Amino acid sequence: MYRACVWGLLLSLAACREKEPAEGAIRVLVKYGTYVPACVRVLARDGQGHEARTDIPREKFQDVDAKEVRVAVFRKPEWGQELMLEVSSYQEISIEGCAGDRVETRSSNGPVEVPRGEFASFEAVLQAQDKDGDTYIALEGLANADCDDERDDVYPGAAEKCSVRVDFDCNGFQGCLDSKCLSKSCDDGDPCTTEDTCEPDARCLGKSKVCNSPPTVCHEAAGTCNTANGQCVYASKPVATACDDGKDCTVIDQCNASGVCEGQETPCTPSSSCRRITGGCTALNNCMEELDPSKVNTECTRGGHQKGTCRFPDGACSSFPYVPSHFDPDAIPEAKIAASLTITCDVTFDSTPGLMKPWSPEGCVSSPPEEFKVSQGSQAPEVVVLPVRGVRLDGTWTLAGTRPVILAVYGDATLTKDILANGHLSGTAMIPGAGGNQFCGSRQGGAGGDLGPGGGGGGAGGGTAGEPGGRGYYNGEGGAQGARLEPSGLLLGGCAGGNGGSSYGGKGGAGGGAIQISVAGTLSAGAWVTASGGGGGGGEKADYQAGGGGGGGSGGQVLLEASRLVLSSGVRLTSNGGGAGGGGENANPGAKGEDGPRSSDVQANGGAGGGSFGGNGGKGGARARPPVQGSSGGGLILEGGAGGGGGGAVGSVRLRSMQPCEIDSDSVISPETDRQCPL
Repeated sequence: MYRACVWGLLLSLAACREKEPAEGAIRVLVKYGTYVPACVRVLARDGQGHEARTDIPREKFQDVDAKEVRVAVFRKPEWGQELMLEVSSYQEISIEGCAGDRVETRSSNGPVEVPRGEFASFEAVLQAQDKDGDTYIALEGLANADCDDERDDVYPGAAEKCSVRVDFDCNGFQGCLDSKCLSKSCDDGDPCTTEDTCEPDARCLGKSKVCNSPPTVCHEAAGTCNTANGQCVYASKPVATACDDGKDCTVIDQCNASGVCEGQETPCTPSSSCRRITGGCTALNNCMEELDPSKVNTECTRGGHQKGTCRFPDGACSSFPYVPSHFDPDAIPEAKIAASLTITCDVTFDSTPGLMKPWSPEGCVSSPPEEFKVSQGSQAPEVVVLPVRGVRLDGTWTLAGTRPVILAVYGDATLTKDILANGHLSGTAMIPGAGGNQFCGSRQGGAGGDLGPGGGGGGAGGGTAGEPGGRGYYNGEGGAQGARLEPSGLLLGGCAGGNGGSSYGGKGGAGGGAIQISVAGTLSAGAWVTASGGGGGGGEKADYQAGGGGGGGSGGQVLLEASRLVLSSGVRLTSNGGGAGGGGENANPGAKGEDGPRSSDVQANGGAGGGSFGGNGGKGGARARPPVQGSSGGGLILEGGAGGGGGGAVGSVRLRSMQPCEIDSDSVISPETDRQCPL
């Protein structure tokens, strides 16, 4: 609250004493509302021409919450006893006092009598308001007054909005009546018109709404406007009217009673209970499916109502729960699958085509399984598949002949006796395992040179390259090494080593065979399965033409695969390279190289060279150890030794299993393989 004192004709802004005035005084109370003046002026005059005033700036309004200002007017002795009072508000303030336009003035209704020694009172209530806080004053009769003090967007000079009937700029005209709105957008109040515009005659007119965008193809193209809400209404087409729902995978699209175009879905059906649909439809003939992981190894029904198993990873319903290597188990008729391969004594199976009696002795096999051949193309040897539902081995099973062998077991199998497909010497003949010495090409070791004492034959290639033979004493070239077998996806046996040079040279060792055992269930093995290469023959003795040692044969392929693969401590899976034969000399022949071990991962030794001058044969490959090159022959002027043969390379051992392999730490696998047994 601000108190000012008016001392007669003098202005004073000093604080007023509240003691009783000797000449009398008037207490003036000025009240204001939502509009706070920039300055308030209080003026007093008497009938004798005396006049005094005081200006009070807004910053001196100390009691803002009370919205009032108090002023005391003290009468001078020379003033009359009655005073007229005026209270005025202003919009501006200057250093000289109230300035600018006066907003309003409130005067006393008549002279106010001022008794000596006492206070009289006068109250002035200012009417100007600014309720909406837009800084524009609402006061009747005031120039440029706010015409609507309830809205802060309505005031003199505001932008006119033609779309509503409000006088925003306080010029007395609303909407289209305001000349500013000519040709501007407005609202005629009709929801069924668009592009409403203020016309020159001050009317708001619009264009009739056009309804030509039906919500679906099952509504009529032209509609009507609902005057209640301005929405377009479209009649539905008759039920069963042909339409297009925009979906590629539906057929016979028709309008239904709700005005919706619906077609018949054409969902895909999995090709088997083992698979699930991932996309597409029959209408587009683009169905896509994949293996359902939850169905792997569960029962399903194959063609002809035969029981099968959901196969990994392609989801086919098959007699095997996985895709075996090199043959299709479902291509063999159920009736052609033998109940069991039962071997009661040591027996040999010769895979060479056209044999009348491939089993020898015949009495060791009861009801031998029928043979099925599988082509490998590219001039590679075809494979012989022996399909059975079980296996019982009470004797060693030897595999020979020109074709690789697959034992396909449509159930579980336990191997308690050895299966031998290794190359070896039989009499004077080098006998390969089943499928060995076939489709070799550059994998076969090269023959030794014939100049003087012969060069040693080259070792055959397989999992690695073989090794060259040693030179003869009189520069008989050593045979070239056989090349490494590049990955081909074929089931192939090992290859022969090169013959030693000269007509007295030792024969190259035979290649190991190729044996694959595929079991639909559990394969438990506790015996040998071997396809090691044979050792090379030693060179014969001869004056000046001693024979070079034969190169070692390479190991073939051993492949075991099953749903579950268990290898016990007695297992020996080998495909080692054969040792090479030693070179002869004038007086002494070279020794034969050792066959690749069938039951260990030790390198096969090469044969010793004859006498003092024959070159030693190289060792065969085993485990991760490479074969060894043959030694060159030595000699004197009239005596010369032939070169030893080069060692044969390892083949391969491969294990595949749906479940993690169970491999006993005492088992032997040579060469080493991936023991995770990936499919």
